[in-house]
Amino acid sequence: DAKTGEKHWEFATQGPISSSANFQNGRIYFGSWDGNLYCLSLEGKLLWRFPTKDLIAKKPAIEGKTVFVVSRDGNVYAVDSETGREKWKFRTTNGLPTSEPKVFGDLLLFSSTFEKTLIALNATTGKLLWKLKTTALQYGQAIVHEDRVIFSGNDGILYALDKKTGKVVWTFMEKIKADLADGCAVWKDRIFVGSRNCKLLCVSTEGK
Repeated sequence: DAKTGEKHWEFATQGPISSSANFQNGRIYFGSWDGNLYCLSLEGKLLWRFPTKDLIAKKPAIEGKTVFVVSRDGNVYAVDSETGREKWKFRTTNGLPTSEPKVFGDLLLFSSTFEKTLIALNATTGKLLWKLKTTALQYGQAIVHEDRVIFSGNDGILYALDKKTGKVVWTFMEKIKADLADGCAVWKDRIFVGSRNCKLLCVSTEGK
């Protein structure tokens, strides 16, 4: 209860839960280290369970009637939010999709750690649109600002990409090279991102 702090209910899975929950239309969606994506009612009743072959550690994304989730089995799954049935899955080449999936209209973005890539898919079909290949293991989350994808990399580089093609428009690197935080924020014409050298960076949306 939000006022009293009393527990209304609890739901047990067969593994730890590090995934934050997502909500839509009176339903709760989350993943577990038991490899399942769960859908519960607000009363804690199991509505459906979607199995993958390895743990789910990241928060699922929702767009329309589709839930998107990344699994350590190497796949990204699109699941019907009402029935729990698979719509499509995308297999990474030789890596693990380890960032939260992010959906911006018909664009789905996620990082594939050992491939050292940021990957863009068509959210409706699961078709690969483009990849950004980097030089470091990647865990970060990308965001969309107007016609740009902004991505803070573990290689210490802030990237701005063309949303349609994935082509690099500009990059920004700190003088003291350090990994950047796993995500950034945009406000008006400013991008804010933390770095492992104890700095919060403010960069213009033109990369200056």
